[in-house]
Amino acid sequence: MEAFWFPKADISYPIIGYKIAHEDIGGSNKIAYYQGVSKLTWYTLENGIAKDTTLSVSEFTNILRNEDGEWKIYRIMFNLKDPNYSR
Repeated sequence: MEAFWFPKADISYPIIGYKIAHEDIGGSNKIAYYQGVSKLTWYTLENGIAKDTTLSVSEFTNILRNEDGEWKIYRIMFNLKDPNYSR
């Protein structure tokens, strides 16, 4: 079963770009949020050959809660968008 789900291959996915736009940060002493639009670019590297460059664009919101003086991730949400998306 492991061979089916995790085949041995010389494949990696190097990240070549990451940008965040339209950042918004706010909150109170109990809850905080961080949101924006992210653009992540990577390619497939198989057996030393680069191919299939991909751009992933998403709106994201991260919500954190303050629990006993320590900030903890409460929710991470994102919506994938068309690569030409902007707000």
